[in-house]
Amino acid sequence: MNTKTLVLIVSNELCERFCFYGLRSILFSFLRVQYSFSAKSSTAFLHLFISMSYLFTLLGGIVSDMVLGKYNTIVILGSVYLVGTLLLTYVSMEYASQGLILTSLLLISLGTGGIKPCVAAFGGDQLGQASTSDRKRFFDLFYFAINIGSMASMIMMPVLSDVGCLGKQSCYPLAFGASSTLLGASMLLFMSGKSSYIIKPPRKQQLADTFRILGTAIKTMINKKQEVAQENEIKAATASEKVHHLVSVSDQQKLVQISKVLLPAVFFWMLYDQQSSSWIEQGTKMSTHANIFGIQLEIVPSQMQAFNSIFTLALIPIFSKVVYPILDAIGIHLRPVVRMSTGIGFVSISFFISAFIQHRVDVLAYNHQQLSILWQLPQYILLTAGEVMLNITGLEYIYSEAPESMNSLSLSMWLLTVAAGNILVMLLSMIDVVALLSIPHHDTSTFIFYGTIGLLASIRMFLARRPANK
Repeated sequence: MNTKTLVLIVSNELCERFCFYGLRSILFSFLRVQYSFSAKSSTAFLHLFISMSYLFTLLGGIVSDMVLGKYNTIVILGSVYLVGTLLLTYVSMEYASQGLILTSLLLISLGTGGIKPCVAAFGGDQLGQASTSDRKRFFDLFYFAINIGSMASMIMMPVLSDVGCLGKQSCYPLAFGASSTLLGASMLLFMSGKSSYIIKPPRKQQLADTFRILGTAIKTMINKKQEVAQENEIKAATASEKVHHLVSVSDQQKLVQISKVLLPAVFFWMLYDQQSSSWIEQGTKMSTHANIFGIQLEIVPSQMQAFNSIFTLALIPIFSKVVYPILDAIGIHLRPVVRMSTGIGFVSISFFISAFIQHRVDVLAYNHQQLSILWQLPQYILLTAGEVMLNITGLEYIYSEAPESMNSLSLSMWLLTVAAGNILVMLLSMIDVVALLSIPHHDTSTFIFYGTIGLLASIRMFLARRPANK
């Protein structure tokens, strides 16, 4: 395990995540302030941007595994990403059409989504035959870097965008320009280590085989009565009739097992990413004056997302060094799928807390009073605990369970659940089931509605565990 290369990869991820989460944290307010979008339109653009960013992970995984290889994919799509951030910086300086805004967001989505499954898998390639504990430490460090980058950006970007410049009270060009600069630096940093990397070539001949396996796996899921023996093999035909590849059915079974945890994960992200929309909207109705350790602060509602990263940095070592070892010591061994289902349960409970907070906000508003925005902290703590249990475990689980020839593609499938979750938020917001059924206390009931869906998803994932996980 080459420490230098892993440091370069983790550092690149930290800078790239600073850029992505920084853009995401102020996009809602940018559209509201700079372009006078309505709250509904800004929410739609935000979740569209997030969903596109994760939809492109599938393309990135396919291109990486079967066409360009991980390294080339990261460099090429990273450059597309940089062009998108530069265009967004321009859009923030000059009033532009919605089409140009969408173009910049599309380029950013293509870039960040395309490289996302590749970076983690590329880091995994550098581990070689590392032990399970070394592999776990790497993914913990990788996720730790993600949260350092996101925490720093969600604290700094709202501040940078709030200073006056160019004759305006806000300065979004400064914020977006800073992100572009850091992204460019991260690309140079990553490319500087090329000679030290283990660069695996793409497996172009696997393209037809992969979709054949995926198709068979889907058929297996639909036909639950189908029994597939471990020792059997299926022949995947290539373009040449004379050449056949024997593809182990175990690959098919691995994809089937992975797919069982993907659907419930969609509902986790449906809840999780609402910290950038519905929780911010809730925060706008609360008092933003806060007293932290005797220091008077003015907290912008969008800055509350930084607590998610702060709590993540604290909870990662707590879970890995304290919680899991204690549970193991007393005979409670939480298998990956059980950890992930528990994570969905935690984030679901955070929405029930949100409902309680919303009820208090509405009651106090009736009396012309406001609840402190710091009352959102408990829901952020539970949200973060759920994230640590589901997302870190999910990355490790997918990488270890996926067929070797489809590491990036399998990670893309995992990341696609984020896109699906955000699309689901958009659809449910448009339908507005609570309003449709004329349920009273709209905002409070909406949080309860989402929390209930999350609990059902948690139960579904728990039931998807293997017999060995019981």
